[in-house]
Amino acid sequence: MVHYTFSAPNAAKDPASGTDFATAAQPKETYNVAKAKKLWQAGLKQLSKSKVELTLVASDTTTDKNVSEFLQSQLESKLPGLKVTVKNLPSKSAYNLVANGKFDLYLSFWINDYADPYSELQTLEKTNSHNYGK
Repeated sequence: MVHYTFSAPNAAKDPASGTDFATAAQPKETYNVAKAKKLWQAGLKQLSKSKVELTLVASDTTTDKNVSEFLQSQLESKLPGLKVTVKNLPSKSAYNLVANGKFDLYLSFWINDYADPYSELQTLEKTNSHNYGK
């Protein structure tokens, strides 16, 4: 089963039902290119823009290079007027840019410290030190 949540599958189960948290927390809507395009166009109109340029920061590992190039291709091909510039840098350089707020998009990963969705979900809190976008 594919999971579309921020929490990894099998990290925790609802004690009452036994349902995996990742399954229970799946959003009703996931991948919808048509809706994304519609919302993208509405956003451009609201901003009075016909194009937007974003920078995607990632490390220079082979995996991050491949993933960031894939994301760049998918975003640009699906959202007309979007230009994504990829910056694959050594990990410390990428981190320094991100820590100083000099990014639009950042490719990173998080591994649970313990088997509880909170380990992942807390990174979304505005005051969390790992939430670079605040």
